[in-house]
Amino acid sequence: MYKQFTLSLIIILFSIAAYAQPQMGLNFMRNTYQASKTNPALLPDEKLVIALPNFYNHFELTGPSFGDIINTDEDTPFFNIGNVINGLDDENHIRNHATLETIGVSFRTGGLRLGIHNSAHVGALVNYKKNLANLIWEGNAPYIGKTLDIGVDMQLTGYQELGLTAAYEFKGITLGAGAKFLYGFGDISTSKSDATFFTDPDIYQLRLQSDFVANTSSFLNYNSFDDYKIEFNPTDFGFDNMFSANTGLAFDFGIDVDLGKLKIAASIIDIGKINWEENVRNYNSNGTFEYEGIDFSNAITGGEANFGSVIDTLEQIFQVTENNTEYSTTIPQKIYFSAIYELTDMWQLGASFYNETYRENTSTGYSLGAQVKISDMISVGGNYSIYNENYTNIGLNATGKFGPVQLIIASDNVIGLFDLDNTKYTNFRVGLNLVFGKKDKSDSEDNGKE
Repeated sequence: MYKQFTLSLIIILFSIAAYAQPQMGLNFMRNTYQASKTNPALLPDEKLVIALPNFYNHFELTGPSFGDIINTDEDTPFFNIGNVINGLDDENHIRNHATLETIGVSFRTGGLRLGIHNSAHVGALVNYKKNLANLIWEGNAPYIGKTLDIGVDMQLTGYQELGLTAAYEFKGITLGAGAKFLYGFGDISTSKSDATFFTDPDIYQLRLQSDFVANTSSFLNYNSFDDYKIEFNPTDFGFDNMFSANTGLAFDFGIDVDLGKLKIAASIIDIGKINWEENVRNYNSNGTFEYEGIDFSNAITGGEANFGSVIDTLEQIFQVTENNTEYSTTIPQKIYFSAIYELTDMWQLGASFYNETYRENTSTGYSLGAQVKISDMISVGGNYSIYNENYTNIGLNATGKFGPVQLIIASDNVIGLFDLDNTKYTNFRVGLNLVFGKKDKSDSEDNGKE
């Protein structure tokens, strides 16, 4: 049992420390290479951009905050189970996505812009129900005669991405598209996660029904209840895992319309999936398992209670059938809409909408932002966002250009970065670019913008 708890804890803690990934403030940072991550039609001003390593991380959870889960006020931090239970919704999730963009090159010739990039991703999602937490903490006594849905849905995926992009500007309209070749280096994901728990009100017999399928490639080798091996390693970000037999393809599409002072853009990002074919294992548990209780008869006469039936029952419940069937997983699909209005040469105001669909979860965000160009070297911006019913998100971003070196930093919830105990959503991006050559006005004029 300890190993099963450890496995769950490792997965959940990695999710907290390491698949929704909105970048609403970045959507306002037009004329930077990074803005194209939200819309391939948003183009940097410079003719040539070499993107050096960039790092992006997104974290969110529903129910209790991190500070509710772990009490850090005392000398020794401890789990505050009472706060956890009280703060849970009926359906809860913990999500995170970490991206290391290793290199990217983007260059313009006339109205055409082409690019190539590489990045590594590790994403984690755990969907769980309040019923499960209540059952673990309170026991089954309060739920006699009730059927509890306790299924857990999860995915932990790592993959490399090699992307090609193209955008063309004509008559005030820019169309952009990208193709991403995906190479998965590991996955654990559930394709079925149904489980119910029932306590008979007459004889107090326990009944567990399961219809559970966990698929894995490389990350997990499960032999039995107390014999499994976790083979996840964050160092798989490296180039050693650049290519694998687990391949996939994803596409990005975007449009940007220049109406003078007003610019309107829309995009759909990451339409695609990964097919898992290498080191694949599928674990299936399907059936009804009953448990009548512990035999205390020996203990009454001075012997020991018979816990063997408990272990046998757990072994039966966790006894799964295994096969090696290839499977596929989708990556989170995102939609962006944005509008920017230029008040002056220095000031811009903007609004954006974000929607993401992933594993039957839908995330939605709205943002209002402002950008100011302080000088040719420095631009700063701020935005207020509502994301998944979180209303206290204040974002900041900045770009600094020192010779050919450009520094990019951005976050949609700066407060959350410095108050992790109470935050339920935050993200940040930091990176460097090398930029060369400003876009000539003739580039636009030659494409019909006069």
